[in-house]
Amino acid sequence: MSKICYLCARAFDGAAVRQHDEHIIQNAIAGALVSDDILCEQCGVKLGDSVDAAFATALSPLTILLGLARDRGDYGLLPVSKTPC
Repeated sequence: MSKICYLCARAFDGAAVRQHDEHIIQNAIAGALVSDDILCEQCGVKLGDSVDAAFATALSPLTILLGLARDRGDYGLLPVSKTPC
């Protein structure tokens, strides 16, 4: 049985349709479990650009406060106020 991309339904062939490492729980919230038989490279990049990036940005302050470790990449730095609260 041939493995296919869940979004575009194209069969992985290793050339035109390559498998993409996809986090089961997003890396931005400390997800380290990865699968390479869910999405093709093209769909993985589209999903990352259209959904994952906004999700990661929105959750960044929370993940920094909770000290959640990422398996790759780095958190953006939060601005530090010089004036007392």
